[in-house]
Amino acid sequence: MLKLNDEGAVLASYLDEERVRSAVSRLLSSYVPPPDAELRDSARSPFFAPVSLLVDGDAFTRYSAFAHDISPDGIGMLHVMPLPLGEIIVVICRPNAGTLSLRTQITWCKSYGEVWYRSGGRFLAAIEA
Repeated sequence: MLKLNDEGAVLASYLDEERVRSAVSRLLSSYVPPPDAELRDSARSPFFAPVSLLVDGDAFTRYSAFAHDISPDGIGMLHVMPLPLGEIIVVICRPNAGTLSLRTQITWCKSYGEVWYRSGGRFLAAIEA
């Protein structure tokens, strides 16, 4: 049972914090990434930001997603719908600089859990506004 202080915040003891750190450390030390975890030729940079995905059809359909990393060659994303392999447009909102639209080839899309999907795409071209 959780213990709360007068303001309703959860109280955690030093012992609880140590147990959590120890459990997470054991998890990380035993983790073996899948063989296809690193598919890019370029080094990735963390890049957690909302993006819009425009998928071609009769009319472009717009979806929301999150980028989780980026490289000069491509992007990794997290979203709640499967993406078809093929070309889409990824629109990245740049604070104080408008948007950057990139024609992108989705090269893989995998289900993670009940509703989450991860995908990777290779940049093909910047789309000039």
